[in-house]
Amino acid sequence: MRQMYLDALVASATLRERQGEVSAAIALCQKFLEKDRYEEDIYRTMMRLQAKKGNRVGAVRTYQQLVEMLQKELDIPEPSQETQELYAQVTKGDSSSSDG
Repeated sequence: MRQMYLDALVASATLRERQGEVSAAIALCQKFLEKDRYEEDIYRTMMRLQAKKGNRVGAVRTYQQLVEMLQKELDIPEPSQETQELYAQVTKGDSSSSDG
């Protein structure tokens, strides 16, 4: 049941983004992370959406939260290469990544 809920959140976020409702998609990603904070792809999606919305500071904050969680809770020194590349794009002001 929990996984079905999480899957529904992802599907809803994807739909909201396609409909141009970026803020709603971000809120759904946040709900997902409240239930499962270990899904790096959701952090990436949220970073991309925040950058798309023009909130680079929020995207950087999301990245920092991910890094902290990985290091403290999972003893993983850094996010995946894909996430690091998105972070680099966000900090350079390029929010055109197609990651989803």
